[in-house]
Amino acid sequence: MAVIAAPLTAYRRANQWLWRHGLWRILFVPIVLSVVLLLLALLSAFLGATWVSGQIETIPFVDWELNAYTRGILWTLIFGLMMALFIVSFRGLVMVAYGPFLDRALDRISEIQPDFVTPHSDIPTSFWHSLKRPLLIFLSTVPLALFLLVGGLLLGLIPILGAVLSFLVIVPLQILIGAFAFVDPYYDRSGLTLKQSVTRFCGAWRESLVFGVIGLLISLIPLIGWFLSPTYSALAGFALAETHATDA
Repeated sequence: MAVIAAPLTAYRRANQWLWRHGLWRILFVPIVLSVVLLLLALLSAFLGATWVSGQIETIPFVDWELNAYTRGILWTLIFGLMMALFIVSFRGLVMVAYGPFLDRALDRISEIQPDFVTPHSDIPTSFWHSLKRPLLIFLSTVPLALFLLVGGLLLGLIPILGAVLSFLVIVPLQILIGAFAFVDPYYDRSGLTLKQSVTRFCGAWRESLVFGVIGLLISLIPLIGWFLSPTYSALAGFALAETHATDA
């Protein structure tokens, strides 16, 4: 039960910090940026799918003309693929936007909750450093997430067994990759290297998986889920990582 209780408690604390103590004001800019990223992704996927589906009909040496029904299916498939690429990269990319604001959020958490175990290290808190670690994670995890996405599509070609393996292996790994970006800021501010952070994260992979599933469920809330999920997860990541620090 502790595997489920710890992530739930982390999100409950995040809810209190966000609304009761007004941390949404500190995170207002990245919240807006996450909405802008989503709108740009939808626009890019729409225009990209329209362009690619149009170009397919103009391939040299191929004499074909798609009817409206087939063209609609092709457009939907291309649009879905482009949105899938965005989804696997969104959680890492949005943390680049949140990075410069998390130090202020952590300071505020320490003020409103004195018993919160604040990371202590000599690492700089400059604007560049607050961007560097999330950017490094984004560049490291997105290729891995894309590899898993392709792997899942290939597994889907295997009847029944492929779908089962994809659900049991690919989906949890994708969730863990997305969750790591939200837990690492605490580890980073504790002075852990990226390798040490991954080791600490993997040591509590069950809690981290539940943490990622909760964030995923929040993102499914119509309209508001896409910016609520990273906002809650960024703060809940502090709370969950703090329990790992106190248990270490």
